[in-house]
Amino acid sequence: MPVGAWIRFGCILPNAMEIDTTMALLFDTFTTRDHLAIRWGYATATTSHVRGTVLFLNGRTEYMEKYAEVVEELNERGFAVTSLDWRGQGLSDRMLTDSQKGHVACFEDYLDDLDQLMTIVQRHGAPSPIIVLGHSMGGHMALRFIERHPEQFDRVILTSPMIDIQLPGFLPGLRLPGTDRAIRRCGIDKRAVRRERHVADRACMPVHLRNRLARLDTPDPHRPIP
Repeated sequence: MPVGAWIRFGCILPNAMEIDTTMALLFDTFTTRDHLAIRWGYATATTSHVRGTVLFLNGRTEYMEKYAEVVEELNERGFAVTSLDWRGQGLSDRMLTDSQKGHVACFEDYLDDLDQLMTIVQRHGAPSPIIVLGHSMGGHMALRFIERHPEQFDRVILTSPMIDIQLPGFLPGLRLPGTDRAIRRCGIDKRAVRRERHVADRACMPVHLRNRLARLDTPDPHRPIP
């Protein structure tokens, strides 16, 4: 991939956090359909044998420099890495005059931006297989993108994906649109995902809340969670 025109940034984020200028990523920007500049980066594998390309999708409020060690580790294990700062965060353009406030009109805008990034990755012939690694909101966007373009990725890795919003008290979690279908595309039983979430919380839950969740989650409204 030609990198001569790419720019290596060493600068300060709006909140004055320091950026690791030694990280391997080379940065560039692309312009979205609504005329925003989106910052993205690419790092080649540092091994003679290249095992593939990892598309790393970070979470809400995050930026590429936060995962400098992850990128370096993947490069050392033979993977090229590409990533981006989502619109409204990192060094990508903001939609509001207050740069400290994150904002997006619609999650479909994130998907359109990711679609453009994938076009760039494919045009430059990124090594295959293409593996998406999505964290938190990035995991959510990975699932929605897979629903839109199931042929784009060879492997999918999700860490703490944002697949629902856990509301307080007796209210059920709010499943985010499109994630159930995308989860099934990945071969995961959505019921297993819900059980895992509740198991992690049971130890610190009062008994009455456990029973309320049991009534919400099981066909038998009288069966308590053990």
